[in-house]
Amino acid sequence: MSIVTFYAWNVMYIKLIQPKMHRSVMDTDLKARMSPPLGLYTIANMFRGVHRISVENENVREVDFDDKLDIVGILINVDSINRAQEIASNPCLFDV
Repeated sequence: MSIVTFYAWNVMYIKLIQPKMHRSVMDTDLKARMSPPLGLYTIANMFRGVHRISVENENVREVDFDDKLDIVGILINVDSINRAQEIASNPCLFDV
């Protein structure tokens, strides 16, 4: 029995979020869009075919908080720490 078959009855919806970065004077829109969240894509690839995965980059478009999620992953770095904390404290993510 394959892993996909074994977990087919227990598919989770996982959303991985890259928060909008805080731009300094030297940063441009191009920098924000050209910095793909490779860590999030690596995690998404690990669960591909087993769970439903969504990777959202807030530098490109707004994050949809209306989804009913099982797991949320947030990429945190120096440029986006404040926004990551705002996203993590969003009550929509904890709708049980």
